[in-house]
Amino acid sequence: MQDANNHVQNPLAKLISYSQANAAGIAVLLAVLGGAWGILASTFSFAVERTVDPRFEALEQQLNENHLELKSTLAGISNRLEALEKKP
Repeated sequence: MQDANNHVQNPLAKLISYSQANAAGIAVLLAVLGGAWGILASTFSFAVERTVDPRFEALEQQLNENHLELKSTLAGISNRLEALEKKP
């Protein structure tokens, strides 16, 4: 009788362990899909805002100008430092 009882419990234990593993796998899959959906939604939202709002073009132009000015300033500083290093 004990052997028959163990025989019945083992498949039940296997079924429970499989369902727990599947539940964990599904939870991980849903988390990954949720993260991917969030990234996709934010990217799409930014793309829509950018096409709708013309201020982005002016901001992008200003950013490019500031970047070029910063590069020029850093190049000037670098040249001055090199000149100071060469002085005896």
